[in-house]
Amino acid sequence: MIRRYLLAATLGLLSWLAPGIAHAAINCVVNTAPVDLAFGTLTLPLNSNPTSTTVAVSCMRTQNGDSNKVLMCVGTESNPSPRLMNRTTAPPGTLSYDVYSDSAYSQIVNYTYNASTSINLPNRNVWYPGTVILYGRLTASQLTTTPGAYLHQVTNAVYGYSGAANANCATNVSLGGTYTLRASATLQGSCTIAAQTLNFGTHNILNVVRDAQANLTVTCTNGTPYTVKLDGGRAADVNARRMYLNGVGPQTIAYNLYTDSGRATIWGTGGGSGSTVLGNGTGSGQGSPQTLVVYGRVPVTPAFTAGAYSDVVTATVEF
Repeated sequence: MIRRYLLAATLGLLSWLAPGIAHAAINCVVNTAPVDLAFGTLTLPLNSNPTSTTVAVSCMRTQNGDSNKVLMCVGTESNPSPRLMNRTTAPPGTLSYDVYSDSAYSQIVNYTYNASTSINLPNRNVWYPGTVILYGRLTASQLTTTPGAYLHQVTNAVYGYSGAANANCATNVSLGGTYTLRASATLQGSCTIAAQTLNFGTHNILNVVRDAQANLTVTCTNGTPYTVKLDGGRAADVNARRMYLNGVGPQTIAYNLYTDSGRATIWGTGGGSGSTVLGNGTGSGQGSPQTLVVYGRVPVTPAFTAGAYSDVVTATVEF
């Protein structure tokens, strides 16, 4: 992404499962593997960024005497709250989140407390579908998280079911099997840039070089690499910038912009058009402001027309 300023910015699930009553003539399965709980692409500052996923399940009974209704329970691993997604590339980092059985986020799903659905089984030897919704939410105020891709994958998330009357996921459900639950998120960096006016002052003669400097303020999220470029202004040439009389000319005065106080390196757009300045975002939230100094110089100019001279240079931060 690019910001400009004118110089004149998975998780795996299921409970318990408590020892339960076996129902050999009833069978239930989780249809989808893996189940993805995707938080999508996010930018700082992070809020709870709620999301959800639908777990597709199916159940069947094989005998006439079997219950015609089954409670299907979908849980996770027994890891404590909060769960952690890990950054998939260096440097390391984590995003914390949790999984819930309800849209009010009142009950965390784990090995004991599950999300569930009831499925009617009117006929034998027929698979009947159902759905279980799992709700995900990030832990708020994770201010120092580094941008990048994050993933938490649980391959031993559990599910279970019971055809017993008044079945309860936490007490009388038989373990049905395991599935893979995968939580993912991509955290994008962001940057802003602002600039001061670079003022060379007022002079009657330009028999010596005239130096001045101004600040650029770059604010990027923690760990976000950035590049700052300055274009060639109205002259469209970073190696031969010009200020124009009354901003329009045709009379001009030469000047240039540099990355260093010795005025040895022209600040431009890279390649053969001057050098750029690189950095990395620091701080929490949307980042801490970083000050970059732009060094300007007007060379000796023996003759010029009196008046006010100016140019407009575009400062760009790429990240």
